[in-house]
Amino acid sequence: SGRMKKAADGHIEHALVPSLGEEIDIDDDSATLVFILPVLWDEDDDDSDNEDASSSGEDGGSMLISPPAGMPVSAPFKASKAAKEVFLGSKDRPDFSAYEGKMSYRMWQKAMRTELADVILSQGFSIHSFLSVDKDVIFWKIDITEERMQKLAERMMYRLPFNEKAYEDVDMTIPTDRNGWPIPAYAAFQEATKDYFEDFKSIDRIRLLVNHLRTVIDLDRLAEYGVIQRYLHVGHYAELMRLHEQWVSFKVSDPTTWLPRNVDIFEIRNFFGEEIAFCFSF
Repeated sequence: SGRMKKAADGHIEHALVPSLGEEIDIDDDSATLVFILPVLWDEDDDDSDNEDASSSGEDGGSMLISPPAGMPVSAPFKASKAAKEVFLGSKDRPDFSAYEGKMSYRMWQKAMRTELADVILSQGFSIHSFLSVDKDVIFWKIDITEERMQKLAERMMYRLPFNEKAYEDVDMTIPTDRNGWPIPAYAAFQEATKDYFEDFKSIDRIRLLVNHLRTVIDLDRLAEYGVIQRYLHVGHYAELMRLHEQWVSFKVSDPTTWLPRNVDIFEIRNFFGEEIAFCFSF
Protein backbone atom coordinates (compact mmCIF):
# COMPACT_ATOMS: atom_id res chain seq x y z
CA SER A 1 0.00 0.00 0.00
CA GLY A 2 1.07 3.61 -0.48
CA ARG A 3 2.61 5.69 2.27
CA MET A 4 1.22 9.17 2.46
CA LYS A 5 1.98 12.27 4.48
CA LYS A 6 -0.82 14.67 5.28
CA ALA A 7 -0.57 18.37 6.06
CA ALA A 8 -2.31 20.02 9.00
CA ASP A 9 -5.40 20.76 6.88
CA GLY A 10 -5.72 17.09 5.89
CA HIS A 11 -4.64 17.17 2.25
CA ILE A 12 -1.96 14.77 1.04
CA GLU A 13 1.47 16.38 0.61
CA HIS A 14 3.46 13.49 -0.80
CA ALA A 15 3.16 9.74 -1.01
CA LEU A 16 4.60 6.54 -2.40
CA VAL A 17 3.18 5.69 -5.83
CA PRO A 18 3.11 1.87 -6.19
CA SER A 19 3.72 1.66 -9.94
CA LEU A 20 6.78 3.94 -9.66
CA GLY A 21 8.06 2.71 -6.33
CA GLU A 22 9.07 6.25 -5.42
CA GLU A 23 7.71 8.93 -3.17
CA ILE A 24 6.51 11.99 -5.09
CA ASP A 25 4.73 15.23 -4.27
CA ILE A 26 0.95 15.00 -4.50
CA ASP A 27 -0.79 18.15 -5.68
CA ASP A 28 -4.27 17.10 -6.77
CA ASP A 29 -6.36 19.10 -4.31
CA SER A 30 -8.69 21.76 -5.74
CA ALA A 31 -8.39 20.28 -9.21
CA THR A 32 -10.93 18.66 -11.51
CA LEU A 33 -9.36 19.65 -14.83
CA VAL A 34 -5.78 20.68 -15.65
CA PHE A 35 -4.61 22.86 -18.53
CA ILE A 36 -0.95 22.62 -19.52
CA LEU A 37 0.20 25.88 -21.09
CA PRO A 38 3.48 26.77 -22.81
CA VAL A 39 5.78 29.23 -21.11
CA LEU A 40 5.74 32.45 -23.13
CA TRP A 41 9.24 33.42 -24.08
CA ASP A 42 10.64 36.95 -23.71
CA GLU A 43 10.32 39.07 -26.82
CA ASP A 44 14.05 39.81 -26.74
CA ASP A 45 14.71 36.08 -27.11
CA ASP A 46 12.43 35.63 -30.11
CA ASP A 47 13.50 37.09 -33.43
CA SER A 48 10.20 36.07 -35.02
CA ASP A 49 8.47 38.86 -33.10
CA ASN A 50 9.87 41.17 -35.77
CA GLU A 51 8.49 39.18 -38.67
CA ASP A 52 5.77 36.76 -37.58
CA ALA A 53 2.73 38.91 -38.33
CA SER A 54 1.36 41.04 -41.11
CA SER A 55 -1.74 43.14 -41.67
CA SER A 56 -4.47 41.88 -43.95
CA GLY A 57 -7.31 43.87 -45.43
CA GLU A 58 -9.58 40.83 -45.38
CA ASP A 59 -11.91 39.89 -42.55
CA GLY A 60 -12.15 43.41 -41.20
CA GLY A 61 -8.39 44.00 -41.12
CA SER A 62 -7.74 40.98 -38.92
CA MET A 63 -4.09 40.34 -38.12
CA LEU A 64 -2.50 37.41 -39.95
CA ILE A 65 -0.43 35.45 -37.40
CA SER A 66 2.47 33.23 -38.41
CA PRO A 67 3.36 30.98 -35.46
CA PRO A 68 7.00 30.08 -34.75
CA ALA A 69 8.38 26.68 -35.68
CA GLY A 70 7.43 23.88 -33.31
CA MET A 71 3.95 25.17 -32.52
CA PRO A 72 0.95 22.80 -32.95
CA VAL A 73 -0.49 25.03 -35.71
CA SER A 74 2.04 25.71 -38.47
CA ALA A 75 0.13 27.67 -41.11
CA PRO A 76 -0.58 31.41 -40.72
CA PHE A 77 -4.03 32.17 -39.34
CA LYS A 78 -6.19 35.22 -38.75
CA ALA A 79 -6.25 36.35 -35.14
CA SER A 80 -9.94 37.30 -34.91
CA LYS A 81 -11.09 34.20 -36.78
CA ALA A 82 -9.08 31.96 -34.44
CA ALA A 83 -10.53 33.71 -31.39
CA LYS A 84 -14.07 33.15 -32.69
CA GLU A 85 -13.33 29.47 -33.22
CA VAL A 86 -12.00 29.08 -29.67
CA PHE A 87 -14.44 31.21 -27.65
CA LEU A 88 -17.87 29.92 -28.59
CA GLY A 89 -20.11 31.71 -26.15
CA SER A 90 -18.02 34.70 -25.11
CA LYS A 91 -19.46 38.10 -26.00
CA ASP A 92 -16.19 39.90 -25.25
CA ARG A 93 -13.61 38.19 -27.41
CA PRO A 94 -10.18 39.81 -27.73
CA ASP A 95 -10.38 42.83 -30.03
CA PHE A 96 -7.39 42.42 -32.35
CA SER A 97 -8.43 45.42 -34.45
CA ALA A 98 -6.70 47.55 -31.79
CA TYR A 99 -3.34 46.30 -33.07
CA GLU A 100 -2.17 48.27 -36.08
CA GLY A 101 0.40 46.91 -38.51
CA LYS A 102 1.85 43.92 -36.72
CA MET A 103 0.95 41.53 -33.92
CA SER A 104 3.35 38.83 -32.82
CA TYR A 105 2.33 35.29 -31.97
CA ARG A 106 3.46 35.98 -28.41
CA MET A 107 1.18 39.03 -28.17
CA TRP A 108 -1.70 36.98 -29.53
CA GLN A 109 -0.97 34.20 -27.04
CA LYS A 110 -1.02 36.65 -24.12
CA ALA A 111 -4.33 38.15 -25.24
CA MET A 112 -5.89 34.71 -25.70
CA ARG A 113 -4.59 33.49 -22.32
CA THR A 114 -6.07 36.54 -20.57
CA GLU A 115 -9.41 35.96 -22.25
CA LEU A 116 -9.27 32.25 -21.44
CA ALA A 117 -8.81 32.96 -17.73
CA ASP A 118 -11.62 35.55 -17.79
CA VAL A 119 -14.03 33.12 -19.44
CA ILE A 120 -13.24 30.28 -17.03
CA LEU A 121 -13.64 32.51 -13.98
CA SER A 122 -16.85 34.03 -15.35
CA GLN A 123 -18.39 30.54 -15.41
CA GLY A 124 -17.94 30.22 -11.65
CA PHE A 125 -14.85 28.01 -11.78
CA SER A 126 -11.54 28.59 -10.00
CA ILE A 127 -7.98 28.60 -11.39
CA HIS A 128 -4.78 27.90 -9.49
CA SER A 129 -1.69 28.53 -11.64
CA PHE A 130 1.88 27.40 -11.02
CA LEU A 131 5.09 26.73 -12.92
CA SER A 132 6.34 23.19 -13.44
CA VAL A 133 9.44 21.98 -11.59
CA ASP A 134 11.44 22.12 -14.83
CA LYS A 135 9.99 25.58 -15.56
CA ASP A 136 9.07 24.53 -19.08
CA VAL A 137 5.25 24.55 -18.77
CA ILE A 138 2.56 26.23 -16.68
CA PHE A 139 -0.20 24.26 -14.98
CA TRP A 140 -3.70 25.63 -14.45
CA LYS A 141 -5.69 23.62 -11.93
CA ILE A 142 -9.38 24.27 -12.64
CA ASP A 143 -12.02 23.35 -10.09
CA ILE A 144 -15.72 23.73 -9.38
CA THR A 145 -17.48 24.39 -6.07
CA GLU A 146 -20.22 22.14 -4.72
CA GLU A 147 -22.79 24.91 -5.08
CA ARG A 148 -21.87 25.62 -8.69
CA MET A 149 -21.87 21.91 -9.47
CA GLN A 150 -25.40 21.52 -8.13
CA LYS A 151 -26.66 24.40 -10.27
CA LEU A 152 -25.06 22.94 -13.40
CA ALA A 153 -26.41 19.48 -12.60
CA GLU A 154 -29.95 20.81 -12.32
CA ARG A 155 -29.62 22.87 -15.51
CA MET A 156 -28.23 19.88 -17.44
CA MET A 157 -30.77 17.51 -15.89
CA TYR A 158 -27.83 15.40 -14.78
CA ARG A 159 -28.93 12.03 -13.44
CA LEU A 160 -27.77 10.78 -10.04
CA PRO A 161 -28.80 7.75 -7.97
CA PHE A 162 -31.13 8.15 -5.00
CA ASN A 163 -29.56 7.51 -1.58
CA GLU A 164 -30.82 5.42 1.34
CA LYS A 165 -32.64 8.39 2.89
CA ALA A 166 -34.82 8.74 -0.22
CA TYR A 167 -35.95 5.13 0.12
CA GLU A 168 -36.38 5.27 3.88
CA ASP A 169 -38.68 8.29 3.64
CA VAL A 170 -41.09 6.31 1.45
CA ASP A 171 -40.74 3.10 3.49
CA MET A 172 -38.90 1.25 0.78
CA THR A 173 -35.60 -0.55 0.51
CA ILE A 174 -33.10 -0.13 -2.28
CA PRO A 175 -33.52 -2.90 -4.88
CA THR A 176 -30.63 -5.33 -5.26
CA ASP A 177 -29.27 -7.47 -8.05
CA ARG A 178 -28.80 -11.23 -7.91
CA ASN A 179 -25.53 -10.73 -6.04
CA GLY A 180 -27.19 -8.60 -3.39
CA TRP A 181 -25.64 -5.31 -4.50
CA PRO A 182 -27.88 -2.23 -4.31
CA ILE A 183 -29.33 -0.91 -7.57
CA PRO A 184 -30.89 2.46 -6.76
CA ALA A 185 -33.09 4.39 -9.14
CA TYR A 186 -31.66 7.40 -10.98
CA ALA A 187 -33.32 10.77 -11.57
CA ALA A 188 -32.44 14.24 -12.80
CA PHE A 189 -30.77 16.14 -9.96
CA GLN A 190 -32.71 18.97 -8.30
CA GLU A 191 -31.31 21.31 -5.67
CA ALA A 192 -34.63 21.35 -3.82
CA THR A 193 -34.33 17.60 -3.15
CA LYS A 194 -30.51 17.35 -3.02
CA ASP A 195 -30.62 15.49 0.30
CA TYR A 196 -32.18 12.52 -1.48
CA PHE A 197 -29.34 12.03 -3.96
CA GLU A 198 -25.97 10.38 -3.53
CA ASP A 199 -22.92 12.65 -3.40
CA PHE A 200 -21.24 13.72 -6.61
CA LYS A 201 -18.29 11.50 -7.47
CA SER A 202 -15.09 12.56 -9.26
CA ILE A 203 -16.43 11.35 -12.59
CA ASP A 204 -19.54 13.50 -12.08
CA ARG A 205 -17.46 16.59 -11.29
CA ILE A 206 -15.39 16.07 -14.42
CA ARG A 207 -18.43 15.62 -16.65
CA LEU A 208 -20.26 18.65 -15.32
CA LEU A 209 -17.25 20.95 -15.51
CA VAL A 210 -15.99 19.80 -18.91
CA ASN A 211 -19.41 19.57 -20.56
CA HIS A 212 -20.25 23.11 -19.48
CA LEU A 213 -16.81 24.44 -20.42
CA ARG A 214 -17.27 23.02 -23.91
CA THR A 215 -20.31 25.25 -24.40
CA VAL A 216 -18.13 28.37 -24.17
CA ILE A 217 -14.68 27.12 -25.24
CA ASP A 218 -13.60 24.75 -28.00
CA LEU A 219 -10.95 22.82 -26.08
CA ASP A 220 -9.63 21.04 -29.15
CA ARG A 221 -9.16 24.33 -31.03
CA LEU A 222 -7.50 25.75 -27.95
CA ALA A 223 -4.83 23.06 -28.20
CA GLU A 224 -4.65 23.26 -31.99
CA TYR A 225 -3.72 26.96 -31.85
CA GLY A 226 -1.15 26.27 -29.14
CA VAL A 227 -2.85 28.31 -26.41
CA ILE A 228 -2.65 25.14 -24.31
CA GLN A 229 -0.54 22.07 -24.96
CA ARG A 230 -3.14 19.67 -23.64
CA TYR A 231 -5.77 19.26 -20.95
CA LEU A 232 -6.13 16.43 -18.44
CA HIS A 233 -8.92 15.10 -16.26
CA VAL A 234 -7.65 14.80 -12.70
CA GLY A 235 -7.53 11.41 -11.01
CA HIS A 236 -7.08 11.95 -7.28
CA TYR A 237 -4.42 9.99 -5.44
CA ALA A 238 -6.63 8.93 -2.52
CA GLU A 239 -9.23 7.43 -4.88
CA LEU A 240 -6.56 5.75 -6.98
CA MET A 241 -5.02 4.18 -3.90
CA ARG A 242 -8.41 2.91 -2.78
CA LEU A 243 -8.72 1.12 -6.11
CA HIS A 244 -5.17 -0.16 -5.77
CA GLU A 245 -5.71 -1.55 -2.28
CA GLN A 246 -9.18 -2.99 -2.88
CA TRP A 247 -8.78 -4.21 -6.43
CA VAL A 248 -5.21 -4.51 -7.75
CA SER A 249 -2.07 -4.98 -5.74
CA PHE A 250 1.22 -5.26 -7.57
CA LYS A 251 2.44 -7.44 -4.73
CA VAL A 252 -0.02 -10.16 -5.73
CA SER A 253 1.79 -12.83 -7.72
CA ASP A 254 -1.31 -14.39 -9.32
CA PRO A 255 -2.44 -12.15 -12.26
CA THR A 256 -5.94 -13.68 -12.20
CA THR A 257 -6.59 -11.91 -8.91
CA TRP A 258 -6.18 -8.58 -10.72
CA LEU A 259 -9.59 -9.00 -12.31
CA PRO A 260 -12.17 -6.88 -10.46
CA ARG A 261 -14.71 -8.47 -8.19
CA ASN A 262 -18.36 -7.43 -8.06
CA VAL A 263 -17.56 -5.20 -5.10
CA ASP A 264 -14.98 -3.35 -7.22
CA ILE A 265 -17.33 -2.43 -10.06
CA PHE A 266 -18.83 0.54 -8.23
CA GLU A 267 -15.40 1.95 -7.36
CA ILE A 268 -14.36 1.53 -11.00
CA ARG A 269 -17.50 3.35 -12.12
CA ASN A 270 -16.85 6.23 -9.72
CA PHE A 271 -13.29 6.64 -10.98
CA PHE A 272 -13.39 5.67 -14.68
CA GLY A 273 -17.07 5.95 -15.57
CA GLU A 274 -19.85 3.55 -16.58
CA GLU A 275 -18.40 2.48 -19.93
CA ILE A 276 -15.23 0.99 -18.45
CA ALA A 277 -17.09 -0.42 -15.46
CA PHE A 278 -19.55 -2.08 -17.82
CA CYS A 279 -16.70 -3.84 -19.64
CA PHE A 280 -15.51 -5.36 -16.35
CA SER A 281 -18.99 -6.57 -15.46
CA PHE A 282 -18.71 -9.64 -17.66
